[in-house]
Amino acid sequence: MFIELHAQSAFSFLEGAEHPEAFAAEAARLELPAVALVDRDGVYGAPRLTRAAANAGVKPIVGSEITLADGSRLPLLVEDREGYQNLCRLITRMKLGAPKGAAAIALDDLEPYAAGLVCLTGGAQGPLARRLASGDLEGARRVLGRLVATFGRSSCFVEIQRHFQRDQEEILQGLVALARAVPVPLVATNQPLFARPEGRPLADVFTCIREKTDLDRGGRRRLSNGGRSLKGGAEMGEILGRAGVSIEGG
Repeated sequence: MFIELHAQSAFSFLEGAEHPEAFAAEAARLELPAVALVDRDGVYGAPRLTRAAANAGVKPIVGSEITLADGSRLPLLVEDREGYQNLCRLITRMKLGAPKGAAAIALDDLEPYAAGLVCLTGGAQGPLARRLASGDLEGARRVLGRLVATFGRSSCFVEIQRHFQRDQEEILQGLVALARAVPVPLVATNQPLFARPEGRPLADVFTCIREKTDLDRGGRRRLSNGGRSLKGGAEMGEILGRAGVSIEGG
């Protein structure tokens, strides 16, 4: 059984390109039992996802992708009422006194808010992937150890993704090896920015606005392919299987 745990809507300003309702509808069409909305530094879309998912017969999962002090991002999912309260307190703490768009929190300051939250290690902008990309394997190990100590081994998952980008393949294998060495369970996500493949052109427009360029000059800053849509379990299993990774759920 696959569940997408890292969808990002248009409430992740100039990154996501879809309303929460579209993710709920597509999750139902793909027969996913649940879908998580993890927008950047907020839970803005949670009420809309909750209503739409209930109408579509899909379980909504609330979360947020929290910006850390080093610029990396950490997805946190709400497990229960205490977790929702802690996530809201954490976001409030981050934003108090911070300039607009500059909210962040240090890794060592997460512990008071950890109860009731499940931690994923993030995609390309996650703290593990960023360190592996720079060749800092020992730094990645230290961060993973700190996350396990903060959230507990049963509430911490190494997140893996595969978007058919050459530089991503080595990082994926590094994450798998790191998770098995600790050990920490793996979870696969696609981190969709739109519900269906036809949402890619709008995502590219948002990218160009964010990067202060136009579509002709966007180059590699634009998405390399249309794979960042919501996907079903069979397709995700096939994608990860090509990299020699098997998934039982996500």
